[in-house]
Amino acid sequence: MWIVTGLLFAIGLSGCGADHYRHQLQDAQKAFDQQNYAKTYRLATGVATVSNPDLSTQGQYLAGVSARRLGNDKQAQQYLTDATSSTDNALAGDAWAELGFLYNRKDQFRDAAIAFGNAATRLAGQDRANAYFQAGIAQQKLGFWPAARSSLLLARGYNRDAAIGKQIDNYLATVGFTLQVGAYRSQTNAQHRVQDVAKRTQYLRVGLPQITQTFSTNAGTYFRVHVGRFTDYASAAHAQKQMGFTDALIVPLSRNQ
Repeated sequence: MWIVTGLLFAIGLSGCGADHYRHQLQDAQKAFDQQNYAKTYRLATGVATVSNPDLSTQGQYLAGVSARRLGNDKQAQQYLTDATSSTDNALAGDAWAELGFLYNRKDQFRDAAIAFGNAATRLAGQDRANAYFQAGIAQQKLGFWPAARSSLLLARGYNRDAAIGKQIDNYLATVGFTLQVGAYRSQTNAQHRVQDVAKRTQYLRVGLPQITQTFSTNAGTYFRVHVGRFTDYASAAHAQKQMGFTDALIVPLSRNQ
């Protein structure tokens, strides 16, 4: 959603030292654009600790985003948190957004919601819409439905992307979560799956499985089998583990299901 391009700002500095670090940031940005994240991290960390905050926060941001893509969450969190102190709202907002994605991946939805909310207050235009959208999704996973609706409505208000708009509307229609335990091209196979799941869950008080949706692709129509209705993501994850459906997907449940 957020693409790290054109990061470097015009900095009113002079002297060989500033020029050296500015060129190092440019090289780091180029390496990032080429998806050479190890090189980006090496170059950016060399700027992240300089005394000038305009330079250091740019180094911290590039170090953080490259560390996240390298799977080094601890270093990514450290550098991105430092970068949120930037006086440039766009840079600080992007750092908060990157933190939100990091927390999401770790199922830390409360931290993700806070991070995306902070991003939204600093970003503008479509980036602000995207941040509110992600905040709303995280709040839904926490079961904070009124807050989620407010965030999603703000996202819809700022949004100018038709595809994102459809996604926002879908999430506004979401009322909980369910487990998708299969998707089949054959309705008969889907019905067999319903019977099998019903036997395995009859004592768990999660309700009867059912074929709740169909979707079409170039390969044909598929029938989805869902079971359970949960008010938050954690409850769905607990049920998933309790049922032993390790390959089940936790998916949004809309009000018409």
